[in-house]
Amino acid sequence: MTKDPAKIQARNVRRRPYHRELAATKRREKPGAHAAYMRDWRAANREKVRAYDREYYRLHPRKRLHDQQKQRVKRAALRSEMIAAYGSACACCGEAQYEFLTIEHMNRDGGRHRKQVGGNAGVWLDLKRRGWPKDGYAVMCMNCNWGRRFTGRCPHEDSHVEAIAS
Repeated sequence: MTKDPAKIQARNVRRRPYHRELAATKRREKPGAHAAYMRDWRAANREKVRAYDREYYRLHPRKRLHDQQKQRVKRAALRSEMIAAYGSACACCGEAQYEFLTIEHMNRDGGRHRKQVGGNAGVWLDLKRRGWPKDGYAVMCMNCNWGRRFTGRCPHEDSHVEAIAS
């Protein structure tokens, strides 16, 4: 077997189409197998992956900014889709200002849900994958959401009572 780099390179160039076709065949026969393998490998080699990512983004700082911008746009689109799926206004007071709206876990298990799926965008993606289930979730404005969180009832309920009493 030769050790000449030029011959090795030439042999690799000749074999490249064969290996591409072989890989494509394997992907067709077992879809998702490579993704599962890579997911397991990344989990087992987390430090290698992190070191590689750090070095890559150190060498390509504009790529990191571009990736972050793309993620920001994807999260915004997912949030818009979530708000549209659950009604574009607060289920309690009817507030429709987009910036004020958020998802409410009616069973008060939002913290556990975020931990399981990884933050707010993870919650939105999980709900989307499950077909936007209606039972247990609603869109509420932040005032109603936080009121229910800390006092157990919406602050608008108090204002309705005061308005009726006066």
